[in-house]
Amino acid sequence: GNWQEELVLEADRKSKQTDARDGGELLSQRIARKLRAHNTPCELAPAPSDGLLRYNSPLMLQSAETEGFLSMDVDDRVEGPFGWRIVVTSVPQKRPVLRSTFVLLPVPTADDQFFAARGESDIIHYGQRFVIQTHPDLLEKPMYLCSERKTPETKSRVSGNQFVFLSEEGGQAALWAFDYSSSEFRGDMEGQCVKADALVLVRHTPTSTPLASTKS
Repeated sequence: GNWQEELVLEADRKSKQTDARDGGELLSQRIARKLRAHNTPCELAPAPSDGLLRYNSPLMLQSAETEGFLSMDVDDRVEGPFGWRIVVTSVPQKRPVLRSTFVLLPVPTADDQFFAARGESDIIHYGQRFVIQTHPDLLEKPMYLCSERKTPETKSRVSGNQFVFLSEEGGQAALWAFDYSSSEFRGDMEGQCVKADALVLVRHTPTSTPLASTKS
């Protein structure tokens, strides 16, 4: 009886393992899939001849505090009110990879015609709203960098600061803008073109909170 029971259990275990393998759910498969998603090299946009930052161009965002690059972890997820949220952080990178590469997409504003008249419709300007989207080759469905006002329930579980995450929802929570780094000249630089290598403040426009990453 025990022998027959062990045979049945072993057959059941192998069946489940086969189903998991076919469905891509084995631990080894999940790790391999994660490594491919995280470490797949990609190309950044060529350096623009005029030195200005443009929309729809793959780029990396580096923290001046940690010197790490904005990155995501496909398996570091938390349940949100409208689906899964993927946690982001800043990590060192020696080369561009999909997990650390994003594209900025424009959000229509009343200033679009003014910028178009100056031949700057594809250029990012200080104070102009945009969304930060994952690299098109990373996920089947793109995700957007989002944040929300800090509360005891929504604050970051690591830093205790305002939570920043990736979500498929987008919307108001996904709106950002660049501010000039020096507060003394910030008002004067509003509406001016952003240089590709500029030190900038990335501001979450719904909460007026800057994007930040700390070493602690």
